Amino acid sequence: MPPGDYFLPYSKMIQTIIWFQLIEKGYYCYEDQDELSQLIYLDLLEREENILSSFKNESKFSTFLNTVVTNICRDLRKKRIRDNSHQSGTTREESNFIFNNIMSVDFTPDQQMVFEEYLQKLKIILSTYPKNRPKIFVCLKALYRLLILLSELPTCDLKANNHKLIQDWLVSLNDFSIDMTDQEIYSVLTQIFNHIDGTNKTNDAIRKWIEDRIREIISLLNGNPPQASFDKETFKFLFEYYCKKKEEVLQN
Repeated sequence: MPPGDYFLPYSKMIQTIIWFQLIEKGYYCYEDQDELSQLIYLDLLEREENILSSFKNESKFSTFLNTVVTNICRDLRKKRIRDNSHQSGTTREESNFIFNNIMSVDFTPDQQMVFEEYLQKLKIILSTYPKNRPKIFVCLKALYRLLILLSELPTCDLKANNHKLIQDWLVSLNDFSIDMTDQEIYSVLTQIFNHIDGTNKTNDAIRKWIEDRIREIISLLNGNPPQASFDKETFKFLFEYYCKKKEEVLQN
């Protein structure tokens, strides 16, 4: 079979993966679809021998190819995030000033523009967690003592009594007159997500899970090589501001 012909019957599937993985999630524009198709098809051709030799007939070839193309798209997403961070037009020192003084309200217009760029970058990074984004969002809101709505939880197919339990737990998280420790917050979050997910995880499991996600997000925000110097405190402020802007959009 001529080179590349193995992939031709799956062109429509490849187009669908590109759409859902790269365009619908906002990494690329609709106009980029043809260029992305050519780029991915070229990648497949260059790696054709390795791809075909890796196929073990343990599943359909279409399923195997779906995974290969999805992984290529994932690499393109990571590259897109890195490229966006390099195109901001600021030096690392300028970014460091902004994020080391992020609590200040006296930014210059240029510094404010950089700040807005990192808000957009945070939005893109969160979109790379399509399955766990609601859970990450709620956990961060709980830790940073921001108002959590029941609608923000992935509460699918819950019975009425479970809704009542979760509403009661949310009341405790949303009572900002109580000075809750992180451990107490993790305890409530554990109960909520054990009910939603049907699991029996410990408080320490969800603590480790969200701390790992925070480290990942901060690393992506800073870039590689680093373009900024976010830490847990400055990331907290950025996330709080992100939530504020999101609420303003919903209200307008």
